Amino acid sequence: MILSIKKITGYLILISFIYVFTINARASASESLNSAAFGYFYNANEEKNLNYLEIVLPNAISNKLKKKFSFRTLNPARLSKVLKRNSLLLKKKYNDIELPKLSSNMNTKYFIFGDFFLMENGKIKVKIHIYNSKTLNLFTFTAYGELQTEIFKLVDRIALRLSKIMSPKKLYLAEAIKRNTTVGVITNLSGSDLNEIYFNFLKEQFYVKTFQANDLKNNISDLYIQNFYQVYSPSASLVKVARNRDIKTFYTIWTDKETMDKVLELKKLYEKYASRFKEKQRKLFTSITSNPYYNTDYLLIIGFNDEHSSAWARCIRLQDKSLIYTQSNIRAKSIGEITQKIINTLLDKK
Repeated sequence: MILSIKKITGYLILISFIYVFTINARASASESLNSAAFGYFYNANEEKNLNYLEIVLPNAISNKLKKKFSFRTLNPARLSKVLKRNSLLLKKKYNDIELPKLSSNMNTKYFIFGDFFLMENGKIKVKIHIYNSKTLNLFTFTAYGELQTEIFKLVDRIALRLSKIMSPKKLYLAEAIKRNTTVGVITNLSGSDLNEIYFNFLKEQFYVKTFQANDLKNNISDLYIQNFYQVYSPSASLVKVARNRDIKTFYTIWTDKETMDKVLELKKLYEKYASRFKEKQRKLFTSITSNPYYNTDYLLIIGFNDEHSSAWARCIRLQDKSLIYTQSNIRAKSIGEITQKIINTLLDKK
């Protein structure tokens, strides 16, 4: 059977359309999966015989995320090849400010890197950094384990925690809290809405310490609560990384003195309120713990959206000022349901 040129052309167009559609579908499916690229885990010890862990740790965690949690991952060797195509080298350590440019050369949502330190008691301390290239958030947490006997269990624990942090809920829970402890609440709600939060905690046998006035008008605005979105502590932290293009001060060698003074003033303000927020938060938590009135075990911060249909939350253990819980995208039909979800997570209810 002889086909006409017109029919052959029609078949070729159809085949091309099916091919392109299939490729796009696969790309979309791939992009919908969580993806993470792993850098090295830097050896913070002077002992050279531990250098092998710089590659072994990220490789093992990457494989665990891929096989157990269905992540698309790049280990350090594969990431190094990707970066070389863009004339970049994979370094062992990175400053926060370098991450936006670096991640723009990866086809992954997350970049994970870290360091480890062998302590005198034989335990290994691993600090893991997770950078989200979409939100510019950098989350850091610390994990411990026995180097000789627990290294595989440690990898399992880190992979499980990473899978939760990189889930839509962005959940981190270092430890469950217990009933009959005291919780102080800071939120952008007031009046009966705030009472609803208190009621849920009292119902679950917690003592509640009021950290804000419960008037018809709240003294904590929607804008002010965002100051607590970023939290720093020695054990874990969540910070937003500034991009170089976000911080610009325009001046030249011919700039007059008045303009230059304003530029320097802006730089000081940025350093005070952005660069030094870690120190300011630490002082805030110290002032709370040093005040006899605030005899509180945990400080819980909850930020609600305008419709009160979703929230994010942070919990700090005030005894040592450690961040033990973060979560985003907590959704429900009411304030009470959102609060109950937070309580259930803090209690680690399965």
